[in-house]
Order: sequence, then C-alpha cells, then structure tokens
Amino acid sequence: MKALKNVLHQFLIICAATLAQAKLKVGVTPGTSYAMEYSTLKITCTAYDEANEETPESIRFVEIDDYLNKKNLTDKDSNLNFTTTREENGRKLIVTMTIVNVTEKYELKTGGSYRCIADAVNSSKTAQYAFHIKVIRESDIPKVTVSNLTVDHSVSATIFCNITFRGSQSTTLKSLWLSKDGVNLIDTLVEDGISESTSLVLKDISMKDGGMYSCNLKVLLKGRVLRKVKETTSLTIKPWFESKDGKTVAKKLGDDLTLECGAKGYPLKVEWKFKSETDETVKTCINSSMDKRYKVSQKGPHDPFSLTITSLSKADLGVYFCCLLSGCSKNINEERCQSFDIDQKITPWFESKDKKTVAKKLGDDLTLECGARGYPLKVEWKFKSETDETVKPCINSSTDERYKVSQKGPHDPYSLTITSLSKADLGVYYCCLPSGCSKNVNEDQCQSFEIDEKGEPTAGTMSVVAHNVFLISGFFVVSLLRL
Repeated sequence: MKALKNVLHQFLIICAATLAQAKLKVGVTPGTSYAMEYSTLKITCTAYDEANEETPESIRFVEIDDYLNKKNLTDKDSNLNFTTTREENGRKLIVTMTIVNVTEKYELKTGGSYRCIADAVNSSKTAQYAFHIKVIRESDIPKVTVSNLTVDHSVSATIFCNITFRGSQSTTLKSLWLSKDGVNLIDTLVEDGISESTSLVLKDISMKDGGMYSCNLKVLLKGRVLRKVKETTSLTIKPWFESKDGKTVAKKLGDDLTLECGAKGYPLKVEWKFKSETDETVKTCINSSMDKRYKVSQKGPHDPFSLTITSLSKADLGVYFCCLLSGCSKNINEERCQSFDIDQKITPWFESKDKKTVAKKLGDDLTLECGARGYPLKVEWKFKSETDETVKPCINSSTDERYKVSQKGPHDPYSLTITSLSKADLGVYYCCLPSGCSKNVNEDQCQSFEIDEKGEPTAGTMSVVAHNVFLISGFFVVSLLRL
C-alpha cells in the first residue's frame, strides 16, 4: 500500500511540473553521488533558459523521504554550506551545496530522493531535477594485511598478503596482488575466484629485496565505485658488511676524496668517524653540519653510503671509519666498522739516480735497493744482459723464481733480490718508474745497477800478500829484541 502511495505521489509531482513547467532547464552534477562516510561532498545545481525568456531567480535544495515528507536544506544546518554565482548576464544561476561531513543519514531509504528546484523571476512556474546520494561506509570496505619481516641477508622468506575482512554484501572483490616500491608484482596477481591471500617467496635475499611492500585489493563498492584497498609495510634486512677489509688511500693535498662504505642492508644507516694521525683523537658522526667540506650521501635506498671530503688538507690525514649505528660513540668496534687509512699522495722521484757498480761472487745472493721514493710507490725492474744486450722488462718471481721484488712497508723503498747469482745474471739492472713494462730504458725515469763477477785472488797477488806479512812479522821481532 505504501509503495502504491509513493508511486502515485511521484506521478502527481510529474503532472504538476508538466502543467506548470517553466522554460528553465535544470541540471545537477553529479546526478548520483558516491561519497565516503565522514568525507566532504559538493553538489552543484544549474538553472538556465536557452530561449532567454525567463531568468532564474533562485534555486532550492529539497529532501523528500520515503514517506514523501519534504525538507528544505538551508545553511541553518551548520553541516551545509551554499555558494551562488551568476553567468551570462544573470541568465545562468549556479548554486553549490557542500555537505561538510557526510554521514549515513544522507543516504535516503528506497523511495526517497533529493530535488534541485529552480524558480523563475515573476513566475510561479518551477523546474526541478532529482538526484541521489549514496554513502560508502567503513563497513563496506574490506581490510588487508601484509607481512612485516626483519631478516638476515642470503636467507629465504615469504611475504603474505591476506584479506582479513571482506566488507559488506554490496562489495565485490575484483583482484588481489602485491607490489614493491609502487611496482606491481604480476606473479602475485589473483583475479578469478579470489581466495583469502596471495604471497611472494624471496630466495637468497639481497639488499635489492629490501623495500616497501604493499598488499593491494581492488573492489567494487555499491556496484559502481572502484576502489583500491592497500596496506604497506617494509621488508627490513639487517645490516652487514659485504667487505670489511681495511683500505689504504693515497690522495694529493687539495684534491677531493670520496670513500664508499661496504655496509649493506635496508633501510641502511651508518656513522662516519675520524681518528687523526696527529693526536689520535676520534671525531664521531662527522657530516656537513660539523664541517662543510664533509658530504655524506646515498644515491638510492639500495645503494651504499659514501663520504666526500672537499679539498683534502693535512688535518684530514688519518683513519676514517664507516660504522653501523652506535649512538655516535667514540669507541671503534672493529666488528661493526670498516676502516680507510688516508695518506698524502707524493709524486714519485729518485732520491739518488747515480749509477751503481756491484761486484758479487757467483753463487752468492744479491740485493739491490732502489732509490725511488714517493707514496704510493710502484716500480718496474728491468734487466739488460751483458752478453746479448736484450732487455727483459718487469722481472719478478713470476719470470724467474730466483727473483724477489719486495717492499718492507708502504713508505719504504723497493728492493730486488737475486738468489744464487749466475753468469746469466750479469749485466745492468734498472729500477724504473712504471712504464707499462716497456723494453725502452728512459734514464730520467730509471736508476741503473751494473753487476760484475767478483773474482778470486791470483797466485801473484797471493805472493805479494805473503811477502808483506813476512816483512811485518820481522819488524815486530826486531823491535822486541831491542827491548
């Protein structure tokens, strides 16, 4: 009976509107609004007479419930705001109603509707347009969760994307998938016959696997509105050092220096510390706020951290440490730090390039000390045979096991040792600055050592020596008798 009454009422409204129809045309945008509960909604009503016969005077918003009760919507309601504008010399009237906080009361029961009613100037005729509001409640929206993991590198782990609440009966599930850092992981997509979950298996986890993972669910609300539900978390990879080997770096004063830390992990944070070579003091958590010449940077979340020092000075020489977080402690925990020993780079030169001649018995060991100095220092040893004048470049233990090229420490000279000297070893040896193992000998870049055989004393030499010993002995005897 009630339904019949509603239909009859709607019919009478239409008939009345037809009998007293104005020339005005009325439109509402949007015709049906789908608004999230507790959001703000704007509805715009426009009245216009294309024939320029009637001018719109006013626009009213009216609520008609399922019992056909009418209620004018005005700004007396603090939750409603109205703005009015006119265009085309007043021929077009535009009124926007704003619902500040949409609640479920604005979705009328079946049979109810809203009306935008326009009145014309000096006329009793009206024009109207019906519109509807659909409120999407929190209870309509499904909920999802995603695994929150903290793992070591090189292990395996599974990230789960689960639907924990399916929403109301009016909600349709469309697709479920995982994404990483905003990029969809197609292998995890589930569309037909959506189950409660999907997952991603990670094997041999590395730094690149760290990131923000999202569980995504596409749904259709109220049969009309597509919406994506998302829950995001991070995959944390515990920090570790891919390499903790201490490094020695030589740099010229005035140059810029960049050190790259071997620490890995996600999300990664490190501290840089500095121990001066002059007073052994430790400066911790160094960065640009401490010295503008320092710059700590990371290209991307999966890249290593680096420290750049602009215009290296004497005061910058010492040991730098890249450490896992320690609260800016001045203690150096070698298990949690990587060291960089920074020394001044000194252009190589020869302290002495005088040619040396060395005589040595065959079978003896021979050691030659190079006069080249500098830091870091590298030299090449070359050999020119006295028999055929051929030059052998870059001689070392790999060319002859009897050769040994050594340097006691990074600031010490290089030496060449030849074990059990033979005839074939006689000739000229050259200690040269690097030349790419060229056979050419550049005297400005080399120091030479001429090796000769040390001979045994001859018979004549031995007689002279014996005669001299006899004379000296006789002299001492005579001296004693006189005493």
